[in-house]
Amino acid sequence: MSEIKIYKNTIEAANPVMIAGWPGMGSVASGVVNYLRRKLKTVRLAEIKLDPLHTLDSVVVEDGVATFPVSPQNAFYYAKSADLIIFEGEAQLAGQAGIELLNKVLDVAQQFNSKKIYTAAAFPAPVSYKEKPQVYSAVNKKSLSSDVLLKLGVNPMEEGHISGLNGLLLGFARDRNIDAVCLLATMP
Repeated sequence: MSEIKIYKNTIEAANPVMIAGWPGMGSVASGVVNYLRRKLKTVRLAEIKLDPLHTLDSVVVEDGVATFPVSPQNAFYYAKSADLIIFEGEAQLAGQAGIELLNKVLDVAQQFNSKKIYTAAAFPAPVSYKEKPQVYSAVNKKSLSSDVLLKLGVNPMEEGHISGLNGLLLGFARDRNIDAVCLLATMP
């Protein structure tokens, strides 16, 4: 079982936006959250402590001795200057463990009254690495498909699937009536 450890019970934002990301193809989401966490003045807000058994898929061998690896971190940061909560997960989890982690992330979003979550992912495309990347969006409610995204050069993803926790977040957030947007960057 996992648990949420809160370091700061209140924040000064009424409705902060959350940006969440886990590692995936091209490190799009993890790159975004890592960059924002480092560039904005953030404070550690909370952490999801995972049961170490959730994440085991191998052992680490050093000097011929096998030990269990350190559990991946799942931490929340708050950037007051941007009214932004940043969630940074260090590993993708599959199955029930991934669903439990997603629900904990959404528990924190609701605790701090975050009504919109952004995430990111790669959009594999038959393009050259020399071409300028394109950005697409997938939303969990039709009302989020706005002219604002189009004016910024973000086209809607018409069909396909988004794998991993960065994609699943859209569906789980919708079930809790939280707006969610996934921005996808083309990748050769």
